[in-house]
Amino acid sequence: MIVTGFGITGLAVYALWERGSEHPMTPPRLAGNRAFLGLNVVTLMVYAGVSIMFFLLPFELIDRRALSSTDAGLAFLPFTLGVGLLSNLFGRLADKIGERAMLIAGPLGAALAYILMALGEKESLMLGVIGPMTLLGLSFAVLVAPLTASVMSSVDQADEGLASGINNAASRIAQLAGVALAAGVASFSSGYEVGLAIAAATSIGGAFAASMTLTTVMAKADAT
Repeated sequence: MIVTGFGITGLAVYALWERGSEHPMTPPRLAGNRAFLGLNVVTLMVYAGVSIMFFLLPFELIDRRALSSTDAGLAFLPFTLGVGLLSNLFGRLADKIGERAMLIAGPLGAALAYILMALGEKESLMLGVIGPMTLLGLSFAVLVAPLTASVMSSVDQADEGLASGINNAASRIAQLAGVALAAGVASFSSGYEVGLAIAAATSIGGAFAASMTLTTVMAKADAT
């Protein structure tokens, strides 16, 4: 709690400093950009969820399923391959059909993957881990490129580099918060299931935030 308090205080001091600075690193005008703020909320929630899973799953694989470190690492391969091989494909698809549907489907698919992992704790490795991990890789392939493109397009061209940096920082903050939360939850006997339920909830929240943000953006675009 003390560390959390210091973190919140630090962010508040930084915001006040930037508001009074003549040349702020994070211009206050971005706070008035609802699309940009909403998409960063999506980033926070989605990456917090996946970081919870990444923290908890190795303990499940090595401690309970008795896999070697190498085999446990290989269990993450479907996620890596899915994101690495399919992101470009779904990025091109987003250019054709728009980002909204994909920014909703991606987090919802991730939430389903976490739920399947939680329910499959006593199932085989294929059903409880490999299958859900494959779905998770597919879901993030659907999500990552459209989310990045949406963040970049939500600001003026002059602010694109700044927007990229802020969004990257948001994902790192989300991962740190997710790991801290997962470490606390993991101390309980049902920590694996509870942690994955929280991961699913944050991902569903990310899908809701994406829906609300992009619906507002589209409504404004139609009005103009």
